[in-house]
Amino acid sequence: MAYETILYEEDGPIGWLTLNRPHDGNMFNATMCHEIRDCINDIRRETRTRVLVITGAGDKFFCIGGRKDGLEDTTLYAGMLPTLE
Repeated sequence: MAYETILYEEDGPIGWLTLNRPHDGNMFNATMCHEIRDCINDIRRETRTRVLVITGAGDKFFCIGGRKDGLEDTTLYAGMLPTLE
């Protein structure tokens, strides 16, 4: 699946999810939150990936946080905790 704000690749049983907004400090936005959720849900449906490594693109930041604009909708996060369990 193609994403706008993250990259995902597999190396055997290891999945690599990269926050891919280095020009903006890999800052979370609504699109990134949805893409991370969708990617993790896809990983859970298949059985190849045993470990997920989350990293950030660029050499300055992993992630500087999130932009408040557009993230006020609390339903955006409603599905995240069950996804990560």
